Amino acid sequence: MAKHISNKRTPRAILRADSDGMTPRKLTARVMSQADNQSELPIFAQQQIEQLIADPSIWDTRYHVAAWITAARTLRDLGAHFPVRTGSNNSKTGCETQGFLPGCSCPDGIPCARGCYAMGELRLPAVAAAWAAAQARYEQDPLGYFWELGDYLARGSGDFRFLEGGDAPDPQFFRLAQNLAERIPWRRFLIYTKRWSWASAILDRAAMPSNMIVYFSRVPGCACYNPQGFPETDIFQADGSAPAGWYECPGQCGICRAAGRGCWSGDPRVAFRAHGSSARKLFDRKREEA
Repeated sequence: MAKHISNKRTPRAILRADSDGMTPRKLTARVMSQADNQSELPIFAQQQIEQLIADPSIWDTRYHVAAWITAARTLRDLGAHFPVRTGSNNSKTGCETQGFLPGCSCPDGIPCARGCYAMGELRLPAVAAAWAAAQARYEQDPLGYFWELGDYLARGSGDFRFLEGGDAPDPQFFRLAQNLAERIPWRRFLIYTKRWSWASAILDRAAMPSNMIVYFSRVPGCACYNPQGFPETDIFQADGSAPAGWYECPGQCGICRAAGRGCWSGDPRVAFRAHGSSARKLFDRKREEA
């Protein structure tokens, strides 16, 4: 029987194929040369490459670099312009989404990075490339990115989730997201963020449009700064139950939409089950330390 050979190119396979046996330093040089001008590569790409040189064993950095290989080629082909990339409807959210690379767009030193489910999504080449391209475009021109995103979303309808992966790269992300929600009132917009201080400084919850919902994602071991009382999310063990007073996410956004509950309805406290064994161990340890 002929052996089946998969055509799917995982980020690790991309690294192997593109490295041709080269050392990480030489592979890095190749990544840097993908664009016609190295200055066109956004600062986040340069940071990831520097990390790879410093410690080639960092697995998530290797996935980031694999994503940047694809993004850099797109940059080479399109010049300084990246098209807006959004995700199609998926089984969990049931709506279109936007994301950035997790880790390098998240708060420094955030403890949940080691158990982050979005890190695992970087194993999917299409997801990694889309998030890398979106972040590259935003890094180059935040206003242009949101203008293109708004032009795309204005031609359709339905809910839209920001930051399926990663977090806000800078404070103005929240102001631009609110402007977008105000421009497209027939869509609902949802954001989860751990950038509590930035969101609190930029957003006035009382003045936000009704079609924009922002959740502050709590992290075990970290004090959530929330002076305006934004709705919050928290994590609980997969084999346990949600804390008293918290609405337990059923794992499918469509269920909550039909019931008029959960995140899309602005429930003040929503609890999610921890994703994966590494995340569960991390959250248990952080709670014990707290």
